Amino acid sequence: MARLRPLFHYARLSDRRAWTVKRSGAEKLLEYGVGIVLVCAVLQQLRTIAFGPLPMSLLAARQMLLAVAVAWVLLPSTASTSIPVRRFAQYPLTGFQRAAYRVATICLNWRIAAVFGVSLLSVLAFIRAPHPAVSIAEAAGLLMAAACAGLASAIVLPKLQNGVRASKRSGAVATSQSYPLLRKELRCYARTLDLYLALAVSLAAGLTEYLGTWMTPAKATIPLLLLAFLQLPSALNPFGLESSAELDRYQLLPIPFWKLLLNKHIALALLFSLSAVPIAAALVYRMPWTDICATALLYCLVLLSWLVTGLLLMGIRAARQIRMAYGTVSGNGMSMLLATTAACLVAAVPVGGTVVMRTITMGKMRPVAEDSTALVLLSLLTVVYVLILRKRDWPAEEI
Repeated sequence: MARLRPLFHYARLSDRRAWTVKRSGAEKLLEYGVGIVLVCAVLQQLRTIAFGPLPMSLLAARQMLLAVAVAWVLLPSTASTSIPVRRFAQYPLTGFQRAAYRVATICLNWRIAAVFGVSLLSVLAFIRAPHPAVSIAEAAGLLMAAACAGLASAIVLPKLQNGVRASKRSGAVATSQSYPLLRKELRCYARTLDLYLALAVSLAAGLTEYLGTWMTPAKATIPLLLLAFLQLPSALNPFGLESSAELDRYQLLPIPFWKLLLNKHIALALLFSLSAVPIAAALVYRMPWTDICATALLYCLVLLSWLVTGLLLMGIRAARQIRMAYGTVSGNGMSMLLATTAACLVAAVPVGGTVVMRTITMGKMRPVAEDSTALVLLSLLTVVYVLILRKRDWPAEEI
């Protein structure tokens, strides 16, 4: 406990240190402008909630709640620390002390205090709802879950970004065998425009669902497949960002080829999940719990079909000729025949399973039967994926 007092002192200085950093006039003007716009937007929403018609009031309250929840998820990771992370990782502190310092740094940040105040207003905004007690409890639970997710990411992300751990016995810095490769893959794939195009499409689909409530679990497959189609090149040839020298370096690593490929697939799956966040947020806000579970199964089917399609087609020459460049849309050298074949394979399992179930039930959808079919298909795809992945070896030709 003796170490917590100086840690809290440094945590209190973190926000002051962030404000004393020298910034250009343009940066200050941009920050002030964004702050004024946000304040005006909050005041406008509060005016609509307080004096507008009940449907508009509830819509404005939901919009405000969703925006605050996103802020709770993202803001904790942006809080600066007064102790450099690399130096802090070498201090002889326990896990509880490290977590306490990080949480104190976040809680003493003025932005968090402002978001906390807006959170109280967004929860109280549901007092005009038909069942105010239930609505207020649901809103508070959502914000608490978002705050916990933001705090957890703020504590875990520095460890993943730096990849250092202080050894208790020797004090030497050690790195994990998997995390450096994973970070490298994430950096590479995030530098193409595929992810950001998928994010734009996902944001548009999530916004239409938030405003119109048109998606069912079966209809949600359409935007999910579109996200998979936009990111197909990286799944068909995950080595498309590597040069011949980098491929030689890969073969010298004491790691089997399937483990390298698995690291790439984990990175691709993480970025695919990131691109689906806007759709997921809208569905969680609008759908009942049973439909959310069914949509989650369909999402897993689309993701696994996407990865299995990449494993099946990456061995052909046309897939190995696909090249990806930084800052551009991927797929240079991708033929129309390969793109059509890959899209059909990706859509075959999720769409085919739904069509077959509709035919069997003669158009009358049975949720239990649908979920059982999705679970069976997901299990089969998982077995196929593991078998194909374990048999993979370096191709005879250069990738």
